[in-house]
Amino acid sequence: MKEHQKSYFRNTENAYRYFGDLDDEGLNIFLSLADRVPDINIKLWQEGYDKMLKLAEKNNKWRVYKAQKNIGEEKISILFPDWDYETIKKVVSRFLENEYIPQEILNYQVLKNMFKKKRG
Repeated sequence: MKEHQKSYFRNTENAYRYFGDLDDEGLNIFLSLADRVPDINIKLWQEGYDKMLKLAEKNNKWRVYKAQKNIGEEKISILFPDWDYETIKKVVSRFLENEYIPQEILNYQVLKNMFKKKRG
């Protein structure tokens, strides 16, 4: 990441945005990455996770898989400061049911529409 930043960005203060599955593993990957490169500005892509939640709720796209490690309300509220308490409770509850949202819910068409709206 450091080499990429030097090679491709003139402003080395650029921020990176991360998004992966909304589950314990995806969030722990982010935390591990942020810990390993503390001098790189990397944050969760809040808008992406908001859209993932919206689509999962609308289309009942939460998936069940292996037991998750507990990620409690406190950690979720730190990672997602823009989420209200009800949203945090809902996510933690789903995690306790071993449910997650795959990042692939943001398919090409969804991402295209999200970025199209931003540009114009």
